[in-house]
Amino acid sequence: MLGISRQQASGIEAAGAQLPYANSMWNASNPGQKQSGFAAAPLRPLGYVAKRPADILASGAGLVFLAPLILIAWLAVKLTSPGPGIFWSDRVGFAGRTFRMPKLRSMTVDAPHQPREASGAGAHITAVGAFLRRTSIDELPQLWSVLIGDMSLIGPRPLMPTDPATYVRAHRFPGVLHVRPGITGLSQVNGRNHVRARRKARYDLHYARRCSAALDIYILRRTIRVVILAEGLL
Repeated sequence: MLGISRQQASGIEAAGAQLPYANSMWNASNPGQKQSGFAAAPLRPLGYVAKRPADILASGAGLVFLAPLILIAWLAVKLTSPGPGIFWSDRVGFAGRTFRMPKLRSMTVDAPHQPREASGAGAHITAVGAFLRRTSIDELPQLWSVLIGDMSLIGPRPLMPTDPATYVRAHRFPGVLHVRPGITGLSQVNGRNHVRARRKARYDLHYARRCSAALDIYILRRTIRVVILAEGLL
């Protein structure tokens, strides 16, 4: 198994402090803005040569073949609760830049914009939204983000600027920002929403440092199991 032991995680955390851009600071009020120490040296996405072409092919094919399912889910959301069928939220992506990420709306329109792990978030989930989350169908519109290059199929999950794990990433594990965020990743197959912020950042840094086709295949296989068994859901 490619999970991280406590000893490995400690080593990763120590190494993270020595990575380039480790002195970059996170501006919570403007997450897209970073100190000059970070912005002065633009990052290039890490990963194997075939990763981006594979993302384009897979996301393009996925959007074509899954379009009927996405449309049906969108209609179900629209017909059962007021508000848009697709919800767009700000997320922190590659090099700390923010982008707009789509999801099929699973909560009421008056729900606060906060991570789903936050206290009280579950009270705003709709009946249709609960099913979409349980089956991960709500994530399918993110194939568009993969196609246009904001995301990858596999990588660290893009976090909200207000998510506690965002601060942890920027200050303790800046190497995570060297890869495109993904629809699924190591933390999603090792506890999903029950993984604490620092542990999640360690998984994400582990992926950023060891990104490979073999690791992506492992995560993809584990993701299928996690989705089928609905493991780690809140």
